This record gives sequence, structure tokens and C-alpha cells, in this order.
Amino acid sequence: MYKKLLVALAISLGIFVLYYFFLSPFISFDTLKASRTQLFEYVQNHYTALVIYYILGYVVIAGLSLPLSAVFTLAGGFLFGFIPGTLYALIGATIGATIAFIGSRYLVGSVVQYVFHDQLRTFNQEIEERGAYYLLSMRLLAIIPFFIINTVAGLTQISLKTFVITTIIGILPGCLVYTYAGQSLTTLNSVRDVLSPTIIWAFILLAGLSIFPVLWQKVMARST
Repeated sequence: MYKKLLVALAISLGIFVLYYFFLSPFISFDTLKASRTQLFEYVQNHYTALVIYYILGYVVIAGLSLPLSAVFTLAGGFLFGFIPGTLYALIGATIGATIAFIGSRYLVGSVVQYVFHDQLRTFNQEIEERGAYYLLSMRLLAIIPFFIINTVAGLTQISLKTFVITTIIGILPGCLVYTYAGQSLTTLNSVRDVLSPTIIWAFILLAGLSIFPVLWQKVMARST
């Protein structure tokens, strides 16, 4: 059982080294802006190939839980336009998130559930009944990093089907916002410029609406 934790630790260390020394210097917002001319020319000449590379790259980024999803989604909007970029980002992000979720569940989640089975009984029951609402609200909030949600969800007993469906629905608004902003890449100074106060409040409102049924059920249960 604890061998899984050692494997998870080794993988995490490898991912950190890969990100810090090999990927972060080359995959960043500044690099994307600096390479926009070359990338745009490549799109014109090798559109299909770049779509495949982009989706596979997003799968790898999300599957390895690397904090590069925002940059990749912006790149999708810049390279392919609003609607196609959203679609390609959604496909890559969902597949990658699912891989990260399964990996987290197999390597760490199974151990956590085994060791803390009694302590997690009430929590697991709550997740079984209302897990979709919780996960969807976390996705829509768009404040909690994408890769953290994937990993943490794997520690719970939420079903794979629920995870995939809530991921697609939950990340769609963020994909739309970032790919739309990616079309105007030259006007942005950083990734943070995408999330204006209005957009942040919109995400908060969506997250609140998604969790409202759970809150309503709890209020009604206490009043009866």
C-alpha cells in the first residue's frame, strides 16, 4: 500500500524537476507573446498538425498537473480563434484532468480511503449524494487552480462519470473567457489581466448558483 505513496512522491518530484528546469522557462505568457509571429505562421501552414500537437500538449500538461493551463488556453484562442480554440482546449483539458484524477485516485486516494476509512464515512456519504454540486462549484469558481481540483477529487470517492461531466461543464466558462482573451494577446501584459473584477464576480455568481441546491437542502433539513 505504502509503495503507492513512494511512487506518487517520486512522480511528483519528477514532475517538479520537469516543470521547473525544462518547461517553465519555455512555456510561459512572455514566451507565447514573443513567439506569436512564428506560431501564427505555423498555424497557416500546418493547421491540422498544430491542432493535434496542441491537444496532446494540453493532455500532458493537465495529466501531469502542471500549472500551465491558463497559458495553454490563451494560446488556443490566439492560434485557432475563439470557438475552435475553446473546443480544442476543452478536449485537451478534460482528457488530461481525467488522467490526473485516475492517477491521484490509484496512487494516493486508495491509500487515504483505506487508512482513514472510518473517519471519512460521513464525508464519503456526503460526496456520494452531493459531490457533483461541490465539484462543479469548485470548477466554476475559477480561483482554485485547475490541477489542484483534479488531484484532490482523486482522493474522494466521487465517480469517474461525475468527474468528467462536471469538469466539462465547470471549465467551459473559463475556457471561453481565456480563449476570447487570447485573440487579443498583444493587448495583455500578463495572464492576470484576463480576470477582471467583473469576470471574477461572474464566476463567483456561477459557483454560488451551482452550490445553491445543496445549501437549500441543508437549510430545509434544519428547519423541519
